[in-house]
Amino acid sequence: MPNFHTYVTKNLPSIAFDVKWIPSSSKLTLIGQSIDGMGTIQIYNVDANGLSLLDETEKYESFKCGTFASSSLRTRHFATGDFSGKMSLWDLERMEMPVYSVRAHEEIVNCIDGCGGNIAKNGPPEIATGSRDGDVKIWDTRQKASPVAVIHGAKQGVDVWAVAFGNSWGDQDRSVCIGYDNGDIKLVDLRSMEFVWGDHVNDGVCSLEFSDKTSQGSNIVATTVQSKFHVFHRTPESMDHSEYKAHESTIWSIRHLPQNPEYFVTSGGDGCIALHKYGSDGKVAALGTSKVSSQPVCAVDWNHDKPGLCASVAFDQTITVSLVDGLE
Repeated sequence: MPNFHTYVTKNLPSIAFDVKWIPSSSKLTLIGQSIDGMGTIQIYNVDANGLSLLDETEKYESFKCGTFASSSLRTRHFATGDFSGKMSLWDLERMEMPVYSVRAHEEIVNCIDGCGGNIAKNGPPEIATGSRDGDVKIWDTRQKASPVAVIHGAKQGVDVWAVAFGNSWGDQDRSVCIGYDNGDIKLVDLRSMEFVWGDHVNDGVCSLEFSDKTSQGSNIVATTVQSKFHVFHRTPESMDHSEYKAHESTIWSIRHLPQNPEYFVTSGGDGCIALHKYGSDGKVAALGTSKVSSQPVCAVDWNHDKPGLCASVAFDQTITVSLVDGLE
Protein backbone atom coordinates (compact mmCIF):
# COMPACT_ATOMS: atom_id res chain seq x y z
CA MET A 1 0.00 0.00 0.00
CA PRO A 2 1.44 3.43 -0.92
CA ASN A 3 2.38 5.78 1.91
CA PHE A 4 2.92 9.54 2.04
CA HIS A 5 6.15 10.91 3.52
CA THR A 6 6.60 14.65 3.95
CA TYR A 7 10.10 15.63 2.88
CA VAL A 8 9.94 19.35 3.62
CA THR A 9 7.43 22.11 4.29
CA LYS A 10 8.51 25.71 3.82
CA ASN A 11 6.86 29.06 4.52
CA LEU A 12 6.64 31.33 1.51
CA PRO A 13 6.97 35.12 1.32
CA SER A 14 4.00 35.31 -1.05
CA ILE A 15 0.77 33.51 -1.95
CA ALA A 16 1.32 30.76 -4.52
CA PHE A 17 -1.58 29.90 -6.81
CA ASP A 18 0.25 27.25 -8.85
CA VAL A 19 3.33 25.03 -8.66
CA LYS A 20 5.10 23.15 -11.44
CA TRP A 21 8.23 21.01 -11.57
CA ILE A 22 10.71 22.28 -14.14
CA PRO A 23 11.16 19.37 -16.60
CA SER A 24 14.24 17.15 -16.16
CA SER A 25 15.31 18.87 -12.95
CA SER A 26 14.89 18.95 -9.19
CA LYS A 27 13.60 22.54 -9.42
CA LEU A 28 10.14 23.97 -8.86
CA THR A 29 8.44 27.06 -10.24
CA LEU A 30 5.89 28.85 -8.04
CA ILE A 31 3.68 31.66 -9.31
CA GLY A 32 1.26 33.90 -7.48
CA GLN A 33 0.96 37.19 -5.70
CA SER A 34 3.12 39.09 -3.19
CA ILE A 35 1.60 40.65 -0.08
CA ASP A 36 1.64 44.05 -1.83
CA GLY A 37 -0.23 42.73 -4.86
CA MET A 38 2.62 42.20 -7.31
CA GLY A 39 2.94 39.10 -9.47
CA THR A 40 5.67 36.69 -8.40
CA ILE A 41 7.67 33.94 -10.10
CA GLN A 42 9.95 31.96 -7.78
CA ILE A 43 12.32 29.09 -8.51
CA TYR A 44 13.27 26.64 -5.76
CA ASN A 45 15.64 23.70 -5.77
CA VAL A 46 15.02 20.50 -3.82
CA ASP A 47 18.23 19.15 -2.33
CA ALA A 48 19.58 17.35 0.73
CA ASN A 49 19.01 20.47 2.82
CA GLY A 50 15.35 20.85 1.84
CA LEU A 51 14.19 23.75 -0.36
CA SER A 52 16.42 26.63 -1.38
CA LEU A 53 15.34 29.73 -3.29
CA LEU A 54 17.37 30.13 -6.49
CA ASP A 55 15.69 33.07 -8.17
CA GLU A 56 12.62 35.28 -8.00
CA THR A 57 11.09 38.16 -9.91
CA GLU A 58 8.12 40.48 -9.50
CA LYS A 59 5.81 41.75 -12.24
CA TYR A 60 2.92 44.19 -12.18
CA GLU A 61 0.14 41.63 -12.61
CA SER A 62 -0.45 38.64 -10.33
CA PHE A 63 -0.11 35.18 -11.89
CA LYS A 64 -2.92 32.62 -11.67
CA CYS A 65 -1.76 29.51 -13.57
CA GLY A 66 1.18 28.04 -15.48
CA THR A 67 2.36 25.08 -17.57
CA PHE A 68 5.47 23.65 -19.23
CA ALA A 69 3.44 21.24 -21.38
CA SER A 70 3.85 23.12 -24.67
CA SER A 71 7.64 23.51 -24.40
CA SER A 72 10.46 21.24 -25.44
CA LEU A 73 13.07 19.91 -23.05
CA ARG A 74 15.57 22.16 -24.81
CA THR A 75 13.77 25.44 -24.15
CA ARG A 76 11.69 24.58 -21.05
CA HIS A 77 9.72 27.79 -21.53
CA PHE A 78 7.04 28.39 -18.91
CA ALA A 79 3.59 29.61 -20.03
CA THR A 80 1.59 31.69 -17.55
CA GLY A 81 -1.85 33.26 -17.32
CA ASP A 82 -2.33 36.37 -15.20
CA PHE A 83 -5.04 38.45 -13.57
CA SER A 84 -5.04 41.06 -16.35
CA GLY A 85 -5.81 38.48 -19.05
CA LYS A 86 -2.30 38.15 -20.47
CA MET A 87 -0.70 34.87 -21.50
CA SER A 88 3.11 34.97 -21.46
CA LEU A 89 5.95 32.57 -22.19
CA TRP A 90 9.06 32.86 -20.01
CA ASP A 91 12.66 31.78 -20.25
CA LEU A 92 13.27 31.13 -16.56
CA GLU A 93 16.97 31.91 -16.92
CA ARG A 94 16.15 35.41 -18.27
CA MET A 95 12.99 36.64 -16.61
CA GLU A 96 13.36 40.36 -17.33
CA MET A 97 10.93 40.11 -20.26
CA PRO A 98 8.77 37.26 -21.60
CA VAL A 99 9.81 35.65 -24.87
CA TYR A 100 6.15 35.86 -25.96
CA SER A 101 3.21 37.77 -24.53
CA VAL A 102 -0.33 38.48 -25.72
CA ARG A 103 -3.49 39.95 -24.24
CA ALA A 104 -5.32 36.63 -24.42
CA HIS A 105 -8.52 37.76 -22.68
CA GLU A 106 -10.10 40.92 -21.32
CA GLU A 107 -10.44 39.33 -17.89
CA ILE A 108 -8.40 37.00 -15.64
CA VAL A 109 -6.92 33.84 -17.14
CA ASN A 110 -8.28 31.22 -14.73
CA CYS A 111 -6.67 28.14 -16.27
CA ILE A 112 -4.04 27.04 -18.77
CA ASP A 113 -2.74 23.85 -20.37
CA GLY A 114 -0.27 22.92 -23.06
CA CYS A 115 0.32 20.18 -25.62
CA GLY A 116 2.89 19.25 -28.26
CA GLY A 117 5.83 19.80 -25.94
CA ASN A 118 7.84 17.63 -23.57
CA ILE A 119 4.82 15.69 -22.26
CA ALA A 120 2.59 14.99 -25.28
CA LYS A 121 4.92 15.40 -28.27
CA ASN A 122 2.40 14.81 -31.07
CA GLY A 123 1.34 17.80 -33.11
CA PRO A 124 2.25 21.49 -32.88
CA PRO A 125 3.13 23.22 -29.60
CA GLU A 126 -0.11 24.83 -28.41
CA ILE A 127 -1.42 26.52 -25.29
CA ALA A 128 -5.06 26.67 -24.17
CA THR A 129 -6.27 29.51 -21.95
CA GLY A 130 -9.65 29.78 -20.22
CA SER A 131 -11.01 32.98 -18.71
CA ARG A 132 -13.69 34.64 -16.67
CA ASP A 133 -14.98 36.00 -19.99
CA GLY A 134 -16.29 32.50 -20.80
CA ASP A 135 -13.96 31.86 -23.74
CA VAL A 136 -11.23 29.29 -24.38
CA LYS A 137 -8.49 30.27 -26.83
CA ILE A 138 -5.86 28.05 -28.43
CA TRP A 139 -2.46 29.66 -29.06
CA ASP A 140 0.52 28.64 -31.18
CA THR A 141 3.37 30.85 -29.96
CA ARG A 142 5.03 30.62 -33.37
CA GLN A 143 2.17 32.84 -34.58
CA LYS A 144 2.03 36.32 -33.13
CA ALA A 145 -0.97 38.03 -31.59
CA SER A 146 -3.88 35.90 -32.87
CA PRO A 147 -5.22 32.59 -31.49
CA VAL A 148 -5.50 29.63 -33.83
CA ALA A 149 -8.94 28.80 -32.41
CA VAL A 150 -11.56 30.41 -30.18
CA ILE A 151 -14.30 28.49 -28.36
CA HIS A 152 -16.95 30.88 -27.11
CA GLY A 153 -19.00 30.15 -24.03
CA ALA A 154 -22.58 29.19 -24.78
CA LYS A 155 -24.01 31.12 -21.83
CA GLN A 156 -23.48 34.69 -20.71
CA GLY A 157 -21.82 35.20 -17.33
CA VAL A 158 -20.36 31.68 -17.09
CA ASP A 159 -16.65 31.46 -16.21
CA VAL A 160 -14.18 28.93 -17.57
CA TRP A 161 -12.47 27.42 -14.53
CA ALA A 162 -10.65 24.45 -16.05
CA VAL A 163 -9.15 23.45 -19.40
CA ALA A 164 -7.23 20.34 -20.50
CA PHE A 165 -5.75 18.98 -23.71
CA GLY A 166 -6.18 15.31 -24.64
CA ASN A 167 -6.77 12.78 -27.44
CA SER A 168 -3.48 13.90 -29.02
CA TRP A 169 -2.61 10.52 -30.53
CA GLY A 170 -1.46 11.90 -33.90
CA ASP A 171 -0.05 15.08 -35.36
CA GLN A 172 -3.48 16.15 -36.63
CA ASP A 173 -5.60 14.92 -33.72
CA ARG A 174 -6.27 16.84 -30.53
CA SER A 175 -9.17 17.71 -28.24
CA VAL A 176 -9.72 20.22 -25.49
CA CYS A 177 -11.98 19.63 -22.50
CA ILE A 178 -13.52 22.66 -20.78
CA GLY A 179 -15.01 22.98 -17.29
CA TYR A 180 -17.27 25.86 -16.31
CA ASP A 181 -18.28 27.40 -12.98
CA ASN A 182 -21.89 26.28 -13.47
CA GLY A 183 -20.93 22.58 -13.71
CA ASP A 184 -20.98 22.22 -17.49
CA ILE A 185 -18.24 20.14 -19.16
CA LYS A 186 -17.60 20.23 -22.91
CA LEU A 187 -15.27 18.28 -25.16
CA VAL A 188 -14.26 19.89 -28.45
CA ASP A 189 -12.43 18.14 -31.30
CA LEU A 190 -9.88 20.73 -32.44
CA ARG A 191 -9.32 19.03 -35.79
CA SER A 192 -12.93 19.47 -36.87
CA MET A 193 -13.77 22.27 -34.37
CA GLU A 194 -16.87 20.31 -33.40
CA PHE A 195 -18.48 19.81 -30.03
CA VAL A 196 -18.36 16.02 -29.52
CA TRP A 197 -19.55 15.44 -25.95
CA GLY A 198 -20.78 17.22 -22.86
CA ASP A 199 -22.17 16.68 -19.40
CA HIS A 200 -23.28 18.62 -16.33
CA VAL A 201 -22.06 17.83 -12.79
CA ASN A 202 -24.16 20.33 -10.77
CA ASP A 203 -21.17 22.04 -9.12
CA GLY A 204 -18.43 24.30 -10.46
CA VAL A 205 -15.58 22.41 -12.16
CA CYS A 206 -12.32 23.41 -10.46
CA SER A 207 -9.89 21.17 -12.34
CA LEU A 208 -9.83 18.80 -15.31
CA GLU A 209 -7.30 16.30 -16.60
CA PHE A 210 -7.06 13.45 -19.10
CA SER A 211 -5.33 10.42 -17.58
CA ASP A 212 -3.16 10.26 -20.72
CA LYS A 213 -3.02 13.13 -23.22
CA THR A 214 -1.92 10.86 -26.07
CA SER A 215 -4.46 8.04 -25.68
CA GLN A 216 -7.84 7.68 -27.39
CA GLY A 217 -9.17 5.66 -24.44
CA SER A 218 -8.10 8.09 -21.74
CA ASN A 219 -10.25 8.85 -18.73
CA ILE A 220 -11.29 12.43 -18.03
CA VAL A 221 -11.41 13.44 -14.36
CA ALA A 222 -13.23 16.58 -13.22
CA THR A 223 -13.09 17.92 -9.65
CA THR A 224 -15.72 20.21 -8.16
CA VAL A 225 -16.39 22.73 -5.40
CA GLN A 226 -18.55 20.27 -3.45
CA SER A 227 -15.94 17.65 -2.43
CA LYS A 228 -16.61 15.35 -5.40
CA PHE A 229 -14.71 14.23 -8.44
CA HIS A 230 -16.18 12.70 -11.57
CA VAL A 231 -14.55 10.10 -13.82
CA PHE A 232 -15.64 9.83 -17.45
CA HIS A 233 -14.54 6.84 -19.54
CA ARG A 234 -15.36 6.51 -23.23
CA THR A 235 -16.77 3.17 -24.38
CA PRO A 236 -17.77 2.23 -27.95
CA GLU A 237 -21.37 3.09 -27.11
CA SER A 238 -21.18 6.04 -24.71
CA MET A 239 -19.25 7.91 -22.03
CA ASP A 240 -19.46 6.12 -18.68
CA HIS A 241 -19.71 8.42 -15.66
CA SER A 242 -18.76 7.61 -12.05
CA GLU A 243 -18.92 10.01 -9.10
CA TYR A 244 -16.77 9.88 -5.94
CA LYS A 245 -16.52 11.90 -2.75
CA ALA A 246 -13.09 12.94 -1.49
CA HIS A 247 -11.82 15.54 0.98
CA GLU A 248 -14.26 17.53 3.07
CA SER A 249 -14.66 20.54 0.79
CA THR A 250 -13.59 21.90 -2.60
CA ILE A 251 -11.25 19.66 -4.63
CA TRP A 252 -8.92 22.21 -6.14
CA SER A 253 -6.74 20.11 -8.45
CA ILE A 254 -6.18 16.70 -10.04
CA ARG A 255 -2.88 15.29 -11.36
CA HIS A 256 -2.22 11.82 -12.76
CA LEU A 257 1.11 10.13 -12.01
CA PRO A 258 3.23 10.55 -15.18
CA GLN A 259 4.99 7.18 -14.80
CA ASN A 260 1.74 5.26 -14.22
CA PRO A 261 -1.56 7.08 -14.91
CA GLU A 262 -3.51 4.42 -13.03
CA TYR A 263 -2.71 6.61 -10.01
CA PHE A 264 -3.77 10.21 -9.47
CA VAL A 265 -3.65 12.74 -6.66
CA THR A 266 -6.19 15.38 -5.68
CA SER A 267 -5.78 18.40 -3.42
CA GLY A 268 -8.55 19.73 -1.23
CA GLY A 269 -9.92 22.57 0.81
CA ASP A 270 -9.41 20.43 3.90
CA GLY A 271 -5.62 20.93 3.65
CA CYS A 272 -5.01 17.38 2.40
CA ILE A 273 -3.67 15.69 -0.69
CA ALA A 274 -5.23 12.33 -1.50
CA LEU A 275 -4.07 9.39 -3.62
CA HIS A 276 -6.44 7.34 -5.80
CA LYS A 277 -6.10 4.41 -8.21
CA TYR A 278 -8.22 3.00 -11.02
CA GLY A 279 -9.09 -0.65 -10.46
CA SER A 280 -9.35 -3.41 -13.06
CA ASP A 281 -13.13 -2.96 -12.91
CA GLY A 282 -12.79 0.71 -13.80
CA LYS A 283 -13.75 1.88 -10.32
CA VAL A 284 -11.55 4.23 -8.30
CA ALA A 285 -10.13 3.21 -4.93
CA ALA A 286 -8.96 5.69 -2.28
CA LEU A 287 -5.43 4.81 -1.14
CA GLY A 288 -4.81 7.39 1.56
CA THR A 289 -4.39 11.06 2.40
CA SER A 290 -1.74 13.34 3.81
CA LYS A 291 -2.48 16.48 5.83
CA VAL A 292 -0.07 19.09 4.47
CA SER A 293 -1.71 22.37 5.51
CA SER A 294 -4.28 24.04 7.73
CA GLN A 295 -5.65 25.86 4.68
CA PRO A 296 -6.88 24.76 1.23
CA VAL A 297 -4.26 23.13 -1.01
CA CYS A 298 -4.80 24.96 -4.28
CA ALA A 299 -2.31 23.13 -6.54
CA VAL A 300 -0.27 19.93 -6.73
CA ASP A 301 2.19 18.56 -9.28
CA TRP A 302 4.14 15.33 -9.82
CA ASN A 303 7.80 15.22 -10.82
CA HIS A 304 8.14 13.59 -14.26
CA ASP A 305 11.53 12.01 -13.50
CA LYS A 306 11.25 10.77 -9.91
CA PRO A 307 8.15 8.55 -9.42
CA GLY A 308 6.16 9.51 -6.35
CA LEU A 309 7.77 12.90 -5.80
CA CYS A 310 5.14 15.62 -5.59
CA ALA A 311 4.84 19.25 -4.55
CA SER A 312 1.80 21.14 -3.30
CA VAL A 313 1.05 24.74 -2.35
CA ALA A 314 -1.60 26.03 0.03
CA PHE A 315 -3.25 29.32 0.96
CA ASP A 316 -1.38 29.51 4.27
CA GLN A 317 1.66 30.48 2.15
CA THR A 318 3.40 27.11 2.40
CA ILE A 319 4.88 24.64 -0.04
CA THR A 320 5.21 20.96 0.82
CA VAL A 321 7.34 18.41 -1.01
CA SER A 322 6.17 14.85 -0.41
CA LEU A 323 7.29 11.39 -1.48
CA VAL A 324 4.77 8.62 -2.07
CA ASP A 325 6.33 5.16 -1.86
CA GLY A 326 4.81 1.79 -2.75
CA LEU A 327 3.65 2.85 -6.20
CA GLU A 328 3.70 0.10 -8.82
